[in-house]
Amino acid sequence: MRAIDQAVGGLVRGEAAWAACDLAKRRKLLEQMQAATAEAAEAWVRAAVVYKRLPGDRPLIGEEWITGPYPVLTSPGALTASITALGENRSPVDGFSFGQAPGGRVTVRVLPHRIWDRLLP
Repeated sequence: MRAIDQAVGGLVRGEAAWAACDLAKRRKLLEQMQAATAEAAEAWVRAAVVYKRLPGDRPLIGEEWITGPYPVLTSPGALTASITALGENRSPVDGFSFGQAPGGRVTVRVLPHRIWDRLLP
């Protein structure tokens, strides 16, 4: 249980550090995260292929990219775009389509938003 408590404590400290950052610092941290992930992405996929004993079949290796490094590489970009919009006094959801759901709830169509969202189902 101690390892879990330490991990949760690390998350709590990280959340407090993130909350204390201004938008420029947050953008820099996200850029660093994206760069570090890009640097490790190929080794990440290679390790998954070896661990899972996958054959050299391209579709299976491609699946490792899509379910592994790809979302971690694209998420900081989306967050950076939101932070940039906020820093420019714009809404992060400018350009998104809004609608209504039952009960008067508001919906926001977030996917597909860009060309890559359409190309990568």
